Amino acid sequence: MCVSLSLCFSISLSTEPVNGDVFVFFHEGAQGCLGVQGHSLSLSESCEDDAQKWKWVTRGRLFNLGSSLCLGLTTGNYSSREDFSPLGVYPCDREPPGVRWTWYCAHVLENLNLYMPSPSHPVNPSANSSAVASDVKPPREGLKWRLFGDDQDLCSRAYRGK
Repeated sequence: MCVSLSLCFSISLSTEPVNGDVFVFFHEGAQGCLGVQGHSLSLSESCEDDAQKWKWVTRGRLFNLGSSLCLGLTTGNYSSREDFSPLGVYPCDREPPGVRWTWYCAHVLENLNLYMPSPSHPVNPSANSSAVASDVKPPREGLKWRLFGDDQDLCSRAYRGK
C-alpha cells in the first residue's frame, strides 16, 4: 500500500509541471495577454494557453511555447511606415536578415507599447510576420505590461544568461 501511494504521488507531481521560467505578458489597459496566433503576434483575452506563454532561451531570445517561435525586432528604416510593426515572431533556429533577437527588458516594453495594436488600431501584417488585434479592450494611457497573475513588472523576468 505504501509503495502504491508514493507511486501515485510521484505520478501526480510529474503530470503538473511547474516551470518558474515560463511567464505571460499581460497589458493592464487592454486586459489581454500577448500571444501568437498562426505566425502573428496578437492580444488575447485568454492568458492560459501555451500560445500566450513565453520563456527566455539561449542567446537572449524570447520563445513562445505554443508556436515554438521567437520574438524578433526588425531593424532598419521602418519608422517611415506607420502601418508596419517591427515586432514579429520567427523560427528560432535561423536568424532572418535584419531581425534582432537579443532584448533588453526596457526595449521589449518600449516596443510592445509602441507597436502592439489595440482593437481600434490594427497593424497591417509584414511579409514574414505580423501583429494582429483581437477583441480586447483598447489600452488606456498610463497602464502597463506586467506578468499575468502577478503585480510584478516584466523586467523582473529579464534574461539571465546561463
